[in-house]
Amino acid sequence: MNTVEQVEKAVNAVNDLCGHCPVCTPECPIAVARRALEGYKYDLQSYYQGEQEI
Repeated sequence: MNTVEQVEKAVNAVNDLCGHCPVCTPECPIAVARRALEGYKYDLQSYYQGEQEI
């Protein structure tokens, strides 16, 4: 399993923890974790895509 797939699994796990509150704040630890992991996944995908173009 590559790193992108592992990060995707982590994002799904964070989504499972989310209580889907009616008002989600930016300070919510679940929201912070989700944003961080999604950013990391995007960076990894961009990196791997750049590697394939070389």
